Amino acid sequence: MWEEIRKYIGEVKVGKKVIVSFKHTGILKDIKKMKSSCGCAKPKYSKVTKELKVAYVPKAIPPQRLRFGNYRSIKKVTITYIDGTKEVLEFESLVTI
Repeated sequence: MWEEIRKYIGEVKVGKKVIVSFKHTGILKDIKKMKSSCGCAKPKYSKVTKELKVAYVPKAIPPQRLRFGNYRSIKKVTITYIDGTKEVLEFESLVTI
């Protein structure tokens, strides 16, 4: 079981790398693959620390949001286990210039 399946990480500047961590407790099934909802989020799992770390680098603010200077971003990581079951972890941020 994951300690959290959703997180709010606060403000993140465009182009700045942030590491988002999800900690697993208990016994974790073998992971077959992990896929993020965007190329700006790269997941990596450590069996030693039982932690999934997502390297997140937000890209440019969409043109329709530039006048606000920020946008709300929700990213998901889908984990597929060897037995075919899936779990989705997600994090939200406010991306700023």
